[in-house]
Amino acid sequence: MIGKLPGTTTHRGVAVTSLLDASERNLEPLVVRSLDVWAQASAASDTVVRADIFRAGSTLAEKKRMHLQDQLTAWGGRLAGVAASLLSPFGSGLEPLIADTLTRTARTLWSESADNKESRLVHQSLTLDDWAGRRSYTIEDGKLSAPCNAQPERRFSSAEEIKQNLVDTMRAYPSRLQVAHVFSHGSGHVENLAGVPPRAFGQALRDAAAETGRAPDVLLLESCLMGNLEALAGFTGGAQWAVASEKTLHFNASEADLGQNLLTGPSLAEAFSQHAQSGEQLARNLVDQVSRQKQAQNTVAAINLGALSQQVLPRLDELSTLLNTPEQKEAVERTLAETASADAQWGFLDFGSWMARLQAASDLSEAARAKAGELAQQLAHTVDARLSPSAQAQGLTGLSFQDPRVYRRSDLQTMLDRTDMPASWKQLQLDLCPHPG
Repeated sequence: MIGKLPGTTTHRGVAVTSLLDASERNLEPLVVRSLDVWAQASAASDTVVRADIFRAGSTLAEKKRMHLQDQLTAWGGRLAGVAASLLSPFGSGLEPLIADTLTRTARTLWSESADNKESRLVHQSLTLDDWAGRRSYTIEDGKLSAPCNAQPERRFSSAEEIKQNLVDTMRAYPSRLQVAHVFSHGSGHVENLAGVPPRAFGQALRDAAAETGRAPDVLLLESCLMGNLEALAGFTGGAQWAVASEKTLHFNASEADLGQNLLTGPSLAEAFSQHAQSGEQLARNLVDQVSRQKQAQNTVAAINLGALSQQVLPRLDELSTLLNTPEQKEAVERTLAETASADAQWGFLDFGSWMARLQAASDLSEAARAKAGELAQQLAHTVDARLSPSAQAQGLTGLSFQDPRVYRRSDLQTMLDRTDMPASWKQLQLDLCPHPG
């Protein structure tokens, strides 16, 4: 059993081990913003941050070319929009089809332009200069140290390095609350998180906990789609609470408000300055502050990983067995079709929404409906979600799971093998997969 180290009764302070992935060019400006945000949080609260940046690196010529490309994209979007509006009054022939095509093209180009707005600031200011590889920083009392541990050949982190960084921070600041932070692209359990498979990332967390005698109090996942059941199951035992989103994270791309909707935006300093005494309190402070941001767009949840491991997954194991019978297959498939989608691109459904559909399915066994009800009640104690207006309208609840109907059976098998989900769940998923091969 992993125990907590004792802290003071008044104020413990926070120590953060931050992994900032700038290995792709579109992440670079946001990583720069993350350093600024951590410095603000450190100045406003008793917080110390040890941050590693991994960066692919872009030359000055590349940055100028990217900036020009962004400008051309923006103008292309505007021109397509004008053309679409001019053609839209026509009601016959090819004009409506052309107008519709141009409208969709305009939306795509405009979206790409908005996504790249924040990049132009960094492309112009060259905040990260032109270096590539790994650099480490310490942030304390609002001050950013000179970079150290420079390794030009390193472009990605490793599970061993993640473990050692956590161990070093926890040993250096043993009485503080511990936060493991990741800023990276994310896709739930499907692809790597900051260059490391999610399951290996979870093992790194558990190895650090075993070596130090304590797990990080909060795992702060500033990555899209990481509020995912299969991914979070792999992190159990490696942190006490997780803060993550089942949706794609939105970043305010206006130059005046760069980063206002980052998970670790201006709300971070406020959350850390509230002097939390536990991981639970800090995790709830974080999601509360994110939800209070002006024009908040993000859905974010605080997830109790201990309860997920000890209460949710065992009940899901039992429910999977109860559902996986030939006579109930059609009813289970119908409930999946009725479940709210958390992300269509990756095939993620909302777990709480599915539990509600299962409870209401009169053609399922009484035992299965009752077990789904137990799970729904436990989820309410495990997942504390703050939903964006659009997520509320969709009926989301803060935790996603893999829809088994969107992959071929062999691909689904491969993904399931990389998770720590119960065996009965894996079998249910495979039996519900309609695509052979």
